[in-house]
Amino acid sequence: MHTYTPRVALAIALLFAASPALAADPDPMELLTGAAQAIADAPSASVDLRVQTKLVRDDKVNDQSAYFVFRTAPEGRFEFKNVEEDGGPSKMGYHVVGNDDVTITAILSGKRHMLAPSEDGFGAFVRAPSAESIGGGLGGLALAFFSPAAIADVAKGVSSSEFVGVEEIDGEKLLHARYSINDEFTVDVWYQAEGAPLVRRVQPNIAETPDVKQMASRYEKFEFVIAFEFTNWNTDAGLTKQDIAVLEPQDSQVMESLYAAPKEPPHALLGKPAPPFELPTPEGQTVSFDKPAEKGATLLEFWATTCPICVQAMPALEKLQEKYAEQGLKYYAVNVGESAEDVATFLERRNLMPQALLDESSEVATNYEVGPIPLILLVNADGRVQVAQVGFGPTTAGKLDQQIEATLRGEDVAAAQLEEVRKAEAQRVAEQEHLRSLLDG
Repeated sequence: MHTYTPRVALAIALLFAASPALAADPDPMELLTGAAQAIADAPSASVDLRVQTKLVRDDKVNDQSAYFVFRTAPEGRFEFKNVEEDGGPSKMGYHVVGNDDVTITAILSGKRHMLAPSEDGFGAFVRAPSAESIGGGLGGLALAFFSPAAIADVAKGVSSSEFVGVEEIDGEKLLHARYSINDEFTVDVWYQAEGAPLVRRVQPNIAETPDVKQMASRYEKFEFVIAFEFTNWNTDAGLTKQDIAVLEPQDSQVMESLYAAPKEPPHALLGKPAPPFELPTPEGQTVSFDKPAEKGATLLEFWATTCPICVQAMPALEKLQEKYAEQGLKYYAVNVGESAEDVATFLERRNLMPQALLDESSEVATNYEVGPIPLILLVNADGRVQVAQVGFGPTTAGKLDQQIEATLRGEDVAAAQLEEVRKAEAQRVAEQEHLRSLLDG
């Protein structure tokens, strides 16, 4: 976790203590940054957070609340978790815990978690999609008050700010400030007036946004409120590192990332012999692919007329075949599951002229373990699959060009790819084990 040198919160607290009159007109930006810094400066802190979302559309009222606890302890330890309304443990939501070295983010209901280096402690979670899912997409804004690094990011987006005044709410004096975020909407924030300016309430004025205004125009009665209430502040909670254990959750699957799909493993045929087949063309001829060629290589594209990306790839693959034709490159467009008439008509209407093959029964596609299409395979003269490319994007043709050229030179392109995958997996495992060594126990 980074060490932050400014002591804005302490300075404000001393000013308030020395001259109460100054509290009537504080700098809103100093309140913003000072609130998060006060938590960072505290040896141990704890606070309860209630997130209320209320949506009224005519006679339909949806009023929901979620409850959280945030705690800190020495050695950069922190914990943020969903709890029940009575403060008891929850089986839903998030549990984030970390120290100076490692952070564990767990999705309780999904029994999934990930380990990550604690580059700036809780700030990494604040910036992650998980935080955005709290409070209708505005959780990151409210949770930033727990992290000096994250609140600094918020401050960069403040286009204007004003101090509204001192207000008494439930017998407590609070400092009310208002911030305009990127000139898109305003956020009202109330801070503790006594001592450090700890945040007490954050209320984004989402009714100002164009999307909500458009929604409101469809109803006679409309109200949309998202509010974050911080209660039971304690900046001298007396928590020790034993009170916040940084341990992997039990019965939970570790993931490389909770926010991105897992990387697909290499295709099962990469580096292996391509299964032989014999398929007809739309014109009724038969093409056999059953033994290695004396030279050259073969491009196989598994496709269907209902796949726009497959069709988009065809002209590029035809150009590659023409470029390397003298070196023995062939290109077969293997249609999966459609009739000769449908394929022929489709290609003619689009002025496409690949050597099409018909796999009406999908038997060949099954043998080639075809999943998403297009699947583009490059098979060398020895009959081994050197490239297995799923999909076709702006850079695919250029990459295939390089791989074809290397394959025609006799290079084992598949072996190089599989070695890269092996090294990446070994590195991932080593990083996971290193992070585990930084946990408790």
